[in-house]
Amino acid sequence: MKKKEKKTEDYLLGVKFKPNLVLNQYEVDASFKKIKERIELTTSPEIKHSIKRINLFSTIIFRVASSFALLLTLGFLGYNYYNDHQQIIIANNADLVKFTSLPDGSKVWLRSKSSIAYHPSYNKNRNIELKGEALFEVTKDKSHPFTVETKLGNITVLGTVFSVRANENEQFTKALLKEGSIKFTVNNGDNEVILKPGEEAVHVEGANNIEVKKVDNIDKQLAWQSHKYSFNNEPLSEIIAVIADAFNKKIKIQDRNLEKQRFTLKFNRNESFTKILDILSDVAKFKYRQENGIYIIEKL
Repeated sequence: MKKKEKKTEDYLLGVKFKPNLVLNQYEVDASFKKIKERIELTTSPEIKHSIKRINLFSTIIFRVASSFALLLTLGFLGYNYYNDHQQIIIANNADLVKFTSLPDGSKVWLRSKSSIAYHPSYNKNRNIELKGEALFEVTKDKSHPFTVETKLGNITVLGTVFSVRANENEQFTKALLKEGSIKFTVNNGDNEVILKPGEEAVHVEGANNIEVKKVDNIDKQLAWQSHKYSFNNEPLSEIIAVIADAFNKKIKIQDRNLEKQRFTLKFNRNESFTKILDILSDVAKFKYRQENGIYIIEKL
């Protein structure tokens, strides 16, 4: 260390300055530039390497942190997107009616081969999709209308009891109101009707209108929900139509006079289809057979 200091001292003592030396600005700048270059050339390689290593490390840390933040953001957005597009599906593949309740306390009775679907964010908008037929008893909430979406139209309510029929193999959607008030809107938005209790609205695919009619015995129309069917002096044709609908069967009466005969009877949906037909055939004096998936009724 002392040798280096001695060498520097000798160097400085050996420097000779010209008398009355005057430097212009250009020469001053040039001198400072040379001094700067000498300092950079004499800088220790270890210091340069250390600086580069610190800069590289800082760059890596910044990139890792940025990548982690990006992953967190994408994960959050992806989770929300997945939740918004995920659906909770409730299906009834059994022969009997299935009961379920929705997150807001609304009650649903699903007929056989029917299903409903809704998003986890149901309480925000109370929208559900229906395939098949169901009876709804909706919890009142004026700030969040309840909407049933079907392939042909939507039914919007605030709080009421009603049924909707929208089977995939049928070209119509039907809404029947028992209590309260509902609005039936077709998907193109051009037509809508508001139903009163005891009214039924039917929209046929391809039609420009919604047909509204009064239902005389609404409890009979909704008998599938209670599993109890009651007929009072009604024609066999209507009784058979209700039975066919209750069990999702195809039944055809061959005799016109037999169709017009009237009967009073009750039956429970928990009984088998063939047992009900057997009882009815004894009362109405007819026989039946099955042909290509259709039950044919003929007079004895």
